[in-house]
Amino acid sequence: MATTTQSMDVKRSSPAGLWMAALLVLALAGIGAYIYQLIQGMGVTGLDQQVVWGLYIAGFFTAIAAGAGLLALRAASVFIPLFTPQSRLRILTLSLASFIAGGLLIAMDVGNPLQLWRVITALRFSSLLTWDFWLLAMAALIALVDLLGGARQSKLLAGIEILAALAVVGAEGGMLSTLAARTLWAGGATLFSFLLSALIAGFALAIIALPKTQRLVPALAITLVANLLLVVAEVLV
Repeated sequence: MATTTQSMDVKRSSPAGLWMAALLVLALAGIGAYIYQLIQGMGVTGLDQQVVWGLYIAGFFTAIAAGAGLLALRAASVFIPLFTPQSRLRILTLSLASFIAGGLLIAMDVGNPLQLWRVITALRFSSLLTWDFWLLAMAALIALVDLLGGARQSKLLAGIEILAALAVVGAEGGMLSTLAARTLWAGGATLFSFLLSALIAGFALAIIALPKTQRLVPALAITLVANLLLVVAEVLV
């Protein structure tokens, strides 16, 4: 009987083991492809510059918006009881992971490791790109410190986190509005659009990660409607 039970357990675990092995191979292939592109440049993808830049920059903004939104949401939970202590840790983990993903994507957009090193060490604070990099690094560091500290109920730290989230999104919105990289990114409404996008990404990811947190659903709906009205207003103007 024991032998039969053991054989059944092996059969049940085999598919899971195969899936894990396949995911590991896929992850290693992705890491290898990323390193190759980082060294050789995005031209090795065979796509034209506009398409590749669009894909990477869209991923970057999505990741940073999610990280900033989650960090602000975790900070708000200090003043409004939204999450349990375990949920706060999960929110912080997702925020830090989003910041790291955004950092990897923007490293690809910069071009190669040498150019990235120049951005880090030049300290040209007249450049919005430099501000963007250092504010992103600070926000990720703040999220890491809070995570290692067990997500304490510190109002001072919560205030710093809200300021860090606003600063990161503000730097992104300011940089894109001056570059006019897209038709609707050339005005003062860009900052409000980016702030709404950060809230939407944060609410949505928190709802996915914490299915029992249904109280965030109305807030997500409100921000989606507000974002829709802003986009319609931009188009009409």
